[in-house]
Amino acid sequence: MSNSRNTTDRYQRVYGDLRFERIDLFEHIQKKYHPIEVLYPGCSIHISPAFVFPYVVFVDQDPAATEFFFDQKALIDLIKQ
Repeated sequence: MSNSRNTTDRYQRVYGDLRFERIDLFEHIQKKYHPIEVLYPGCSIHISPAFVFPYVVFVDQDPAATEFFFDQKALIDLIKQ
């Protein structure tokens, strides 16, 4: 399985399938405060803010998060979906 597929499957399994993306929360924050840049400490592999905000800095020291964010192309493809 390709890295891109692993990234997509992992995100879907951890957040999408559980309906835990919190898109409504991020859309509410965007509508009320209009942030352009967002810092997301302790993000794990939760990339949903990137679906709403133009620029997000994800911060997490978990090796699993480091591995997940390593494949930038797969992440960009997932966000564009």
